[in-house]
Amino acid sequence: PILELVAATERVGRGDYSPRVSRWADDEIGDLAEAFNRMVAQLAQAEAERAERERMRQFYLKRVIHAQEEERRRIARELHDETGQALASLMVGLRNVEEAPTPEEMRRRLQDLRQVLAGTLERVRRLAFDLRPSVLDDLGLVAALRRYAQQYWERFGITAEVQAVGLDGQRLTPEVETTVYRIVQEAMTNAAKYAACSRISVLLQVRERQLSVIVEDDGCGFDVEQVFSEEAGQSKLGLYGMQERAELIGGRLDIESRPGGGTAIYLRVPLKAGETLEG
Repeated sequence: PILELVAATERVGRGDYSPRVSRWADDEIGDLAEAFNRMVAQLAQAEAERAERERMRQFYLKRVIHAQEEERRRIARELHDETGQALASLMVGLRNVEEAPTPEEMRRRLQDLRQVLAGTLERVRRLAFDLRPSVLDDLGLVAALRRYAQQYWERFGITAEVQAVGLDGQRLTPEVETTVYRIVQEAMTNAAKYAACSRISVLLQVRERQLSVIVEDDGCGFDVEQVFSEEAGQSKLGLYGMQERAELIGGRLDIESRPGGGTAIYLRVPLKAGETLEG
């Protein structure tokens, strides 16, 4: 029995978690064999989970790179097709203003140019906000989320409410604010795409050196275990991406949902000394 146990231990040491040893007798050696088998089973499970996480990490990294390239293409198209054409139209319009036969016609053409310019400015502002909202740097996380909630309503027609407790006059570090903003943005976007919800709420609270965030919707919900047991589909990838972001700042993200019962996403981020700044 001892030789069998030694041989099995050597195989486990080489990364082979398949060997099991027999319980030869009902004594301490037998107890040791059972303990060894339990340990190997736990190691095998841990290794399988680690391998799955690594597989998902690699898949997620590829999707992130692909998404970045798609975002660059979208920006290039928008700059060329919309902004570029609008600027070209302004150039032509200015020439037409110069050639206006009467002051009244000049004023009319200038008014047309103002409308073109206003539309161009709005598209540029939207493009800049999509890349990174300046309000996040200027006024902080809560203000940025409230601005996003307003745009969310305008875009999707879904009521979004943002509440903050314990953040009076305080700012978090740029890393924490950016990461939390992107997680909440992803959660709200997913709700708009898949949840068929009519309302979504965001609660942020700082208490005892911890930031807690709850994003809750009244949508159709889903089976969390089923989604995470699937292959790398879009839903699993989005949830995994939020968890990855949370872990990067030392946080934890949990998801509660059931079919027909809405979805709640809980984010907890411990705040170290210096990670809460005066506003």
